[in-house]
Amino acid sequence: MQHKVNLAEKLGRIDDYYSPRIVGAMNDYKLEVARLKSELVWHRHDETDDFFLVLKGRLTIQLRDRDVDLEDGDLFVVPRGVEHCPKADEEAHILLIEPKGTRTGLAMTNELQLWLESHNGTVLPRKRVRAFVRDLETNDAPIATEVLGALESVSPEASQDRKAEKPQLADSPAPSPHSPE
Repeated sequence: MQHKVNLAEKLGRIDDYYSPRIVGAMNDYKLEVARLKSELVWHRHDETDDFFLVLKGRLTIQLRDRDVDLEDGDLFVVPRGVEHCPKADEEAHILLIEPKGTRTGLAMTNELQLWLESHNGTVLPRKRVRAFVRDLETNDAPIATEVLGALESVSPEASQDRKAEKPQLADSPAPSPHSPE
C-alpha cells in the first residue's frame, strides 16, 4: 500500500451489511472493512485465526462458552478452529485482517446472494443463505439440500450443472441409481 486509506470513506461506500471490502494488503494478508448489523452465522476457520477490530459501534463475538463484548477501538482474535458468531445489535464498523485467499462465511454468503439476485430476480432470504453457508461449512446436509433445491427452481441450468458434477456432503448417502433426481 503506497497511499493512505481513509477507512471511514471506504465504509461509507459499502451499502450492505456483512459485505467486507478489501482496503489494503500486507505481506500475505488482506485488510478488509465491513459494516455489520444483526447476527451472522455460527462458523469456524480451521486454517486461520479470525481478527476483529471495532472501528465504530459495538460488536459481540459469541463463543460457545462465553460472549466477548467489543466497543470502539477494541480488538479480539478468535483462535483457529473455535466456533464463533459475530453479532451487532446496532450498526458496527470493523476491520478484519486475514490471509489472502481466505473464504469466510461473509464472503460465501454474499457470493451466493449475488448469484441468486442475478438469476430471474429471485432473492432467497438472507437468513436462509447464511444458514446454507453454515451448513456447507459444517457438512450438515438438510438445509443445504433445501437451499440447493431453491437454487434449482431459480435456475434450471444450475440444476443441470449440479447434476453433472454433484458433490457429496460428508455423511450424505450417495444417490441410488434408481432414485429420481
